[in-house]
Amino acid sequence: MYSFWMTDRDIIKSHLEKIYNVEVSPELISRVTTAVLEEVKEWQNRQLELNQFAIIFGNERVPL
Repeated sequence: MYSFWMTDRDIIKSHLEKIYNVEVSPELISRVTTAVLEEVKEWQNRQLELNQFAIIFGNERVPL
C-alpha cells in the first residue's frame, strides 16, 4: 500500500472500511494513534529473551 503512496491514515481507514465495514474520521485515527504510541514504544524497546524460537510455514513465521 505504501507503494501506492498511501499514508498510514489512508491504510488504516481503508482496512477498517473493508474488513469491519465501519467509517472512521482522520481525527479518530490520530487520537487512537496518539493514545497507544507510548505503549508501542515500550513494546518495541522491551528486553528480548536470549532465545527466540519460531516455526516457519511457507512465508509465515509462528513464534513459540
